[in-house]
Amino acid sequence: MNNKPNKEEKKKLLGKGLKYCSSCKEIKSVNYFGSNKRASDWLRSDCKECNCARVRKWQLENKEKCKE
Repeated sequence: MNNKPNKEEKKKLLGKGLKYCSSCKEIKSVNYFGSNKRASDWLRSDCKECNCARVRKWQLENKEKCKE
């Protein structure tokens, strides 16, 4: 899927145990997503792999803030 799914398509995906990652633009199993209590589906919008990459990048760019 090249395009971002609409709300109806997202509901169908969730019913099948799948979710669209907003970062890598891939459809993955919900097992690949962390939790987010504020989201309507209780899952993060980005998969764990993309989230870890984002956090690692931030930590490298902000070493002085990570020492504490």
